[in-house]
Amino acid sequence: MGKTIVINLNTNSISEMPTPAEHYGRGLAMKLVRQYAKDGCSRLDEGNALAIVCDLLTGTNAPCANRASVAAMGNNAVAVSSISGDFPQKLASLGIDALVLTGKYSDGNAVIMVDASGIRIEHMPQLQGKSCNDIVEYIRSTFGGNCAAIGTGRAADMLLPLGALFTTYPEGTPRFTCPRSSFDDVAASKGIRAIVISGKAYFGKRCADKAMLQANSKRLA
Repeated sequence: MGKTIVINLNTNSISEMPTPAEHYGRGLAMKLVRQYAKDGCSRLDEGNALAIVCDLLTGTNAPCANRASVAAMGNNAVAVSSISGDFPQKLASLGIDALVLTGKYSDGNAVIMVDASGIRIEHMPQLQGKSCNDIVEYIRSTFGGNCAAIGTGRAADMLLPLGALFTTYPEGTPRFTCPRSSFDDVAASKGIRAIVISGKAYFGKRCADKAMLQANSKRLA
């Protein structure tokens, strides 16, 4: 397994730890929320935790292996959704199994940048009030057409629970999709505008036998 990254938005501190081999995907997402969310917190509380966890085969060349689970505390229980696009594949290809966001970025419009050199938090107030399409266009014109992103738009600014994170696709059509029930209001309540992965990395996840996986990948479809 790879590593789990925990970002404390109150202190702008970033820590990492090895991901336990016995947990992955949706199960790991739920475990991380229970571990990092404060007891008794509600969906939009600062004490909630938002976990984005790559599925087991995401980052490999197995067919359709490009999904991630997204989890947070809902109403008295952990709620889980899923996303696809290029973001999960690129995240896993950097050796990152999971991102956990805790606390709140008080200035809002935080953009978390992830690349091979590390992770940093940037403040981008120029994205306030922009549509998802405009945000994707700005991100790719600023950080390169090969970057992948998930993020929040105008519905999130109003903390609407039926809103959805946008998640980009590689250049072409569609530019992005908005998977239902994907916690854009939780991300927005934490001051997050987007998480961006820069670089061309695909299919980079560590694998014990890549040749064997590739030879048998069609059987996994």
